[in-house]
Amino acid sequence: MQIVLSLPGIGLITARAVCARFRSLHDLLSADAAQLSTVPRVGPSRAAVLEQLLHAALPSSELGKAGEA
Repeated sequence: MQIVLSLPGIGLITARAVCARFRSLHDLLSADAAQLSTVPRVGPSRAAVLEQLLHAALPSSELGKAGEA
């Protein structure tokens, strides 16, 4: 949950909702804006910003490794 809380504009309530929706870091990092917007308190514009941020943080070639360890 600490990783989610470190995202800009994400507070405790939203972080909990994100963690409930995406059970693994891999799932979160591979989510698109449409999936992110299904989280309560995450609208389409916030979802688009989060998608860009999450995908910039970890290139797609690394997504397979994100859920490991």
